[in-house]
Amino acid sequence: MAVAQSSATDEEIPSSASGEVEAAPWSGWWWPSFEGVGPTLFAFNGPLDKYDRYVAATSGADPATRTWERQSLYFPATPWAGHCNGFAAAALVEPEPTEPVTMLGITFSVADLKGLLVDYHFGDAAAWSFGEDGILNPADFHRMLLNWVGGTGTGFVLTYEMANGEVWSYPVYRFESHWTQDASVEGQWRVSTTVWMADMDVPANFVGTKPYPGAAGKVFTYTLQGDPRDPFDGAWIGASKSGRFAHPGRIWYPESTLRNEDRDLVSPGLDRQTIANIIAGSDGSDVTARTTH
Repeated sequence: MAVAQSSATDEEIPSSASGEVEAAPWSGWWWPSFEGVGPTLFAFNGPLDKYDRYVAATSGADPATRTWERQSLYFPATPWAGHCNGFAAAALVEPEPTEPVTMLGITFSVADLKGLLVDYHFGDAAAWSFGEDGILNPADFHRMLLNWVGGTGTGFVLTYEMANGEVWSYPVYRFESHWTQDASVEGQWRVSTTVWMADMDVPANFVGTKPYPGAAGKVFTYTLQGDPRDPFDGAWIGASKSGRFAHPGRIWYPESTLRNEDRDLVSPGLDRQTIANIIAGSDGSDVTARTTH
C-alpha cells in the first residue's frame, strides 16, 4: 500500500510516495542461451533433460523439450541472450521452490525447478505494458509505481532496452519516490525515485530475494508535467537521461494464461500442469489429463 507525506503547498499535493509488494519476488538465474557462463536449460542432466525423462517415465513419450531448446534458442555469438524476462515473470507470479524434489529416480534441484518455471514463463504475454517501442515515458513509469505497486501491492517487470535488441528484465517489488515543484517551469515537478528489484545473477540454487542492483536500490531521476499523482508527460534527466541501464525502456506485467504470439519462445512439449506435478512431487499415478500449450 502506498504511503504519502503531505507537502506544505496550498493544493496539499503530497511530496512523496512509497509502496512494496506483500511477497517479494524471488531471485534466480537468467539461464543463458549459450554455454560457458553458467547453467543452461538445455544442459545434459539440466532442467529440460530431467523434465523429458520424467514425462517419458510417466507417459511413455519423450516431449524432447531439451532438443527443441538447443535447436531453437541457441545463440553462442550473443553474450546477453538468455531468459531474463522469463525469470522476471516467474519470480512475480510463482511461489518460490525452496527444496529439491525426487521422484522416479530423478532429483530436481531448486535450480531445476526454477529453471522450468523460468522457461515456461519465457513465453508469457503481457497483461499490460508501457514502452512497447522501447521508449518509456517516465509519467507512465511513475503512475504505475503509485497505482500498481503502491495501490495494489503487486510488482511488475522493468526492462532495460539497449541497442541491437539487447534487453535485461527484473521484477520490481518496492519503490520510494520524492518530488518538488520546479521553480523555473510552471506545472513541472522534479522527481527522484528509488526502485528495488530482485537480482537474477545469483547461484542457480539460491533461495530468497537478493536486491538488485544492491541494498540501496536503483535511483531514477525525471521531471513530470501536471499533478505528480497522475502526470500526463515527463522526461528523464540527469544520470537517468541516457546510457546503459540509465532508465527502463519498458514496464509490463505477465499474463501467464496467454502465450506470446510474436514467435515460439517455449517448446510445445513444456506443459505447465506437468511442471506443477513435478514441483508437488507427483510420480504421475495421480495425474489427470494434462493441458498442453
